[in-house]
Amino acid sequence: MSADSGRLVERRRRLGPRPESARLARQLVLEALTDADRSDLADVAGLLVSELVTNAIVHARTSIELEVVAGPDGVRVAVHDGSPNQPTPRHYGTSATTGRGLELVEILSDRHGTDADPDPDRAPAGDPGSSRISGKTVWFELGTGRSDPADTLPTPLSAGGSAELTVHLQGLPVLLARAWQQHADALLRELLLSRWDDEAPSSGAPLGDEAAANDAFTAVAAVLEGLGPVADLPDLVDMAVPMRHETAARFADLDIVMDHVTDLAEHGLTLAPATLPEIRLLRRWICGQVRDQAAGLLPGPWPGVPADPSVPTRAPVEWDPSEVLRSPDAVVAGDDANRIIAASPAAMRLLGWDDDLVGQRLLAVIPPRFRNAHIASFTLQLLSGETTILDREITVPALRRDGTEVEVRLLVQRVNVADGRAVFTARMRSLWTTTVTT
Repeated sequence: MSADSGRLVERRRRLGPRPESARLARQLVLEALTDADRSDLADVAGLLVSELVTNAIVHARTSIELEVVAGPDGVRVAVHDGSPNQPTPRHYGTSATTGRGLELVEILSDRHGTDADPDPDRAPAGDPGSSRISGKTVWFELGTGRSDPADTLPTPLSAGGSAELTVHLQGLPVLLARAWQQHADALLRELLLSRWDDEAPSSGAPLGDEAAANDAFTAVAAVLEGLGPVADLPDLVDMAVPMRHETAARFADLDIVMDHVTDLAEHGLTLAPATLPEIRLLRRWICGQVRDQAAGLLPGPWPGVPADPSVPTRAPVEWDPSEVLRSPDAVVAGDDANRIIAASPAAMRLLGWDDDLVGQRLLAVIPPRFRNAHIASFTLQLLSGETTILDREITVPALRRDGTEVEVRLLVQRVNVADGRAVFTARMRSLWTTTVTT
């Protein structure tokens, strides 16, 4: 950016890895733009610097160096942190509660990019034991006019540095993996931010390191993003994840930290919803594959979801089932733990169950070939409200207890109940019955 005319204003500030740093960064940028008589850029610049600083707080957990250069030709804002991990845009659904920062930078800035720090002496000060770590700088420009489209934030193959190890995830269930990715991102972000809030009550420190866990998660998330839209992929894919041995070692932290935060969610102590057993099983398999292959063992394929995975331990939702029990129609109700909590007599006849249908997972009435899609969509619906099935009648097969399938017209509706929890009612109307071989 040049300064042929008008006033050129430069500002630099070192910020700590704390939530209030996003506000301080925004304030510094707005002051620089005011002094440079470029307040017209204030709204967008303030939004984008907040997103980049928040990403640095959550994902790097080091001190941050903010540099602002504003003048008649626009503004350049650079955010440096001490993590070598490259930023990875995450293309979640339109209702997602996380993963928006880099997408906003890409859409709203004139130019943007990320630069690996070639100078290890540039590491942010104030990080004990890390005075010579290298890092990266993420930057954007506004008011300069769009320029070289190659100057964009890259989507890396791995979470930092050259690959020393390639982990092969064979037969990865794509729908489950994408649901895990978005849910884990929300849980980790919530946990990391809570650690930097001095006023937040302690929930008991996990045995692992949250920042190390986030580095490990990012290694997988980056490659998942590179696979492209789910609609263009088969149900199962073989995915290669390049990473450094240092990153591979952090998957032990990821497993421990995620077990901790998912237990918090199971007891209703997080904003993000509880994790379904199938999502937890997938995460444990991924972490186990990284551990085993880093130790020199051969890859093992995804074994699939067991026929009877562990039942969620979260207490049943408080809800009056009398309307369902009295209904002349075939109606099944499930709670936000994916557990059947009520069924009308007509529903039990249709599906071939007795009273023991209540207490089963909803998967008990879903054909196996559709279970991954059900778990993924159920997770995203609870997480962000994203759905393609609620409040509209569709034709689907339902699984009967004897293994046959019945084609039904299905209408699923959500009822919000106490403490922010939900109940889902599924009203079924039989069309015809076919027998399948399982």
